[in-house]
Amino acid sequence: MNMKDRVEARTELTKIQYQAAHSCPVTTTTNAMIKFAGILPLFISLASGAAQQVYNNHVYVENRCDQPLEMKISNSSNLHSLELNVKAKAGSRSLVASFASYGEDVIEQIPGNYSLTITDAVGTKVVDGAQLRQRLSGVKKINDGTQREWTINDASICP
Repeated sequence: MNMKDRVEARTELTKIQYQAAHSCPVTTTTNAMIKFAGILPLFISLASGAAQQVYNNHVYVENRCDQPLEMKISNSSNLHSLELNVKAKAGSRSLVASFASYGEDVIEQIPGNYSLTITDAVGTKVVDGAQLRQRLSGVKKINDGTQREWTINDASICP
């Protein structure tokens, strides 16, 4: 519904209230109730149309490196701008990106300046936004209502 329709609906409601204040209470109340009942579905449709479904998109890395990992994560969310430092034991799963969306998959949301630096006893590996998007293109998405998740679970992520 556009702004003009909203103004007209509000004007109609104001007329009803004015008439109620300046005429026979029983007749006016009945007429006002009938008119208001006609306008009520309009307001309900406005309220329900404005609500959009918000999805939580989470990307995890499962540590298949047979040793602990330290991960430094930058630009990993549209909810916060903090850099994260995560320690992951062998076999554990760690969150490396989290984005809220109105329907887009996480691949569309990962920024170019995303950075995941993975360090273990052997060395260091850096995964940028383009590389993460490429890795996720082959990962199965798990849906659970408004929660969606992708897990990278192969040893190629190891340094």
